[in-house]
This record gives sequence, C-alpha cells and structure tokens, in this order.
Amino acid sequence: MSGMVSKKAPLLIAANPDILKVVECYNFNIAIVVTTRYHIPRSWLQESDNLLVIFEETGGNPFNISINPHSTRTICAEVSESHYPPLHIWSHPDIVQGKISISDIPPEMHLQCDDGQTITSISFASYGTPRGGCQKLSRGNCHASSSLSVVTKACQGRNRCSIDVSNAVFGADPCRGTIKTLAVEATCILSSYIGATAQ
Repeated sequence: MSGMVSKKAPLLIAANPDILKVVECYNFNIAIVVTTRYHIPRSWLQESDNLLVIFEETGGNPFNISINPHSTRTICAEVSESHYPPLHIWSHPDIVQGKISISDIPPEMHLQCDDGQTITSISFASYGTPRGGCQKLSRGNCHASSSLSVVTKACQGRNRCSIDVSNAVFGADPCRGTIKTLAVEATCILSSYIGATAQ
C-alpha cells in the first residue's frame, strides 16, 4: 500500500490494528513482537511527492493501514556537566590550534519542538542531582534555585533553545564535589493555536 506524504505534516505514524504478532528469531531465541505503529521520521521526507510503501505482515489487511499525524506535546532532556560539548564546537579554530581545551567548554542542552510549535512552558527544571525520567522528574538532594528561571528565560516562547550546563549559568555551584545534571521538561503547543487563544 502506498500514499503521498507531506514533509510539512507533523510526526507520522502508520498503524494497522489487524497485526497481532510477528515471530522473529534472535540467535535461536524466539521473541513475540507486537507491532501496530511505525514511526516515519520527518527527515526522510521531501517537501512533496513522497511515496510511502508498506510491506504488510502475513495475515494483515493493508486497507486497514492509516497514516496519522502526531504532534509532540512534552519534550524532555537530561545533560550532565561531565558530557562532552556539541560536535560543532570541536572544529572551532581555538580548539583545533590548542588555544582552548575541549574540557574548558561546557556541554549544552538542546530542546526543540516540532516544526510550527512553540515552547509555552517549562514544567520542570533542575540543575543538580534530579531524579526520575521524562514526565516523572523530581528534585534530588542537590538543586540550584535558579534552575526554572534560567531555563524559562532561555526557552519559553521559542521553537528551540540551548543552555550551557555549567555552574556559571546557574549562578553558583549548588553542591561542590558532585557532578551536576540539568534535567528539563517542557510543553510544546502549535504556534497557530497560541495566536488563536490570545485573540
């Protein structure tokens, strides 16, 4: 089954409710895999004239396949001060010539909503020793009180943002001798929806 797909559409999912299970062998171990959704990365798509071909498993009905747009509402990130800085920094002339050590450059957290969306709020931010995973984040024993205000100022109202993960950005070292991590959870909303609700 094939269909035309637009790159301007949000994240795409192809789903077939008829697929019950797929049996695959991994080193003679049999695993039962239930597969009903497939992620189609936006980066695979051209601006127009995309041809999507789906090879259906035995027993499924290809006419029950649907392509549905999916927008991400919650985005999360977690970056430690022990992480390396972004790759684009590594080619900076001062680093290449040895004037600056790569260890002197702080790592960066990058947040980005889907195209056409805006970061409307920061629901969690902690620079220190945060716990948990996305949508279940909580403060640890170490927490910089400026975390939420720093991240909100850098990110709210934008489609994407970046924040250096360092003591200097958050005002002070909240717990000396401990490797700090920045954990953030943000909410993304369609920019057109924000404009409509503001009127």
